[in-house]
Amino acid sequence: MIIKRFVPAACALALGVVLAACGGKAPGESASAAASAETSTGITAESEKAATVSTETVAEASAAVTQSGEETTVSTETGAEATGAEGASEAEEQTGDADADLDGKKWQDMAFSMDGKVYQIPFAYAGIKDQWTFNLSDYGYDKGYVLNPGDKVTGTIQLQNSRYSKVRCTAGFMNTGTEVKDILDTDIWSFTMDISSADQYPEVELPGGITWGSTEDDIIKAYGKPDEDPYVSKELGYSVYNWFDHFTYKMKLTVYKDGGLKGIMLENYEK
Repeated sequence: MIIKRFVPAACALALGVVLAACGGKAPGESASAAASAETSTGITAESEKAATVSTETVAEASAAVTQSGEETTVSTETGAEATGAEGASEAEEQTGDADADLDGKKWQDMAFSMDGKVYQIPFAYAGIKDQWTFNLSDYGYDKGYVLNPGDKVTGTIQLQNSRYSKVRCTAGFMNTGTEVKDILDTDIWSFTMDISSADQYPEVELPGGITWGSTEDDIIKAYGKPDEDPYVSKELGYSVYNWFDHFTYKMKLTVYKDGGLKGIMLENYEK
């Protein structure tokens, strides 16, 4: 995995080389430039072939999102190709279901409800992009960015919602399909939300009836003991609990002594 920390738009050139080496690139970059970057970083001929991407400009799509302006960490890692068109279609359909519920779900099902809709990770960003937005120009890509099949961006992309301006929400994106896609058309594999500084926030529920304000006892009763000792911040009055399942599913919950659950993270490494 290659990680690059940068102030938005200040290190776009250096980041472009890093991302090209991982398989994704900005629309408009020549194939020869991408191949040169791959060669300089030791990418194999087979990976180089898999990293051929479209040069279609997506400025129109990225213009619809809002400005974040925060310093962040962006990284990509190249994974295995998607298992087939059937799997890709299934992922694309996961855009949020107002008629679904969480009955019978386990935390490993990677399902949660937000403002009355149920999402199951990975789900298509299209299902929330009208409410939760980000601006690619903040990361140095005014003309957009594309992901190759199997490529992912770690869960550090800041999502903004004008209705919940103080909610901290981040997401990781992955192309679970078989064709090159604009990042805005890919799926969310990592989802984090923290309401510790917010007075207005979306209604969120996890399997087992766990929601904002749930206590440590409520959570352990629903999910059992965490898989490692919690991190405890006595000064700030919160504890962080982690559950893992075969290095495939991860859930992290942040629980305050006064106020209960205020932070969630779900990550699905299956694809």
